[in-house]
Amino acid sequence: MLIKRPPFCPIAALTPAQISQLSPRTRDKGVSVGVAILLESKDGGILLTRRAAHLRIFPSVWVPPGGHVERGETLEQAVLRELEEETGLASSLVRTQDVRMLTLWESTYPSRLDVGLPRYHHAVIYFHAKCNVNEHLLTVNPDPGEVDGYLWIDRATMTRWLASDNEYAGAMGVQASSSDVTEQVRAQIWREGEWNEENIQVAQLIAEQGVNRISTGTKWSLLQWILAAQQ
Repeated sequence: MLIKRPPFCPIAALTPAQISQLSPRTRDKGVSVGVAILLESKDGGILLTRRAAHLRIFPSVWVPPGGHVERGETLEQAVLRELEEETGLASSLVRTQDVRMLTLWESTYPSRLDVGLPRYHHAVIYFHAKCNVNEHLLTVNPDPGEVDGYLWIDRATMTRWLASDNEYAGAMGVQASSSDVTEQVRAQIWREGEWNEENIQVAQLIAEQGVNRISTGTKWSLLQWILAAQQ
């Protein structure tokens, strides 16, 4: 399994003086384990969710369903439980034996030292699983306390989006291309107590920083999903 950290990883760049400034909780806790799942529908869509704006870590950022691992759980059991808790999709949609590890990503929050010293440090294991139901037949019913948006994205569209990054374009064997700043995608957004279909700017989704973007680790996991299909 491929292990990756972002080139701007704060943990790798910490100086001794900065390490001494970390809170005891952060310094002594070590690395926590998280799990996330790229759930693929029968017709090839991947489900992404937007973390609720009030969450402490990566608020208003798009990620696959996922979370922590409880005592006594296998990693596969944990990621299927999180899938059901966050999206309302039954974990029985996918057999545990069909859940496969895709990649591991080292994650810190804040994600850059110019924003602040790291407070959280995770090793996030991304999984992939394909269910036998088409996207439009899957009833997503997220918990608005954790998820305030969701969308489906197919492989061809994601390949085109990632091609705006030279490194990712090279890995996929496609020509690098600039993104269309006017392009939008439809998403379900929780607003004023109900779900509404709204347009999201693609330029926001693929931005490197800010809210309403796809997380860097998620982009990396989607790249691995695309590459796996090419093999």
